[in-house]
Amino acid sequence: MAGELAFPVIIFLISAGSVVFFGIRLAIYGDALASLTGWGRLFVGSVLVALATSLPELSTNTPPCA
Repeated sequence: MAGELAFPVIIFLISAGSVVFFGIRLAIYGDALASLTGWGRLFVGSVLVALATSLPELSTNTPPCA
């Protein structure tokens, strides 16, 4: 039973670590973008979060090129 769960747990931990790592990087770059452009941090953060959360849906809902 433990052997069957080992691979999914490893994949989950790698995925969770990736989400945390890239979320931190997205926040750092969002702050830098807001300070360089003069836009507010709230505006830049909202746009980046909206784009980042809609990308998986965009990639799964686009029809394949024929």
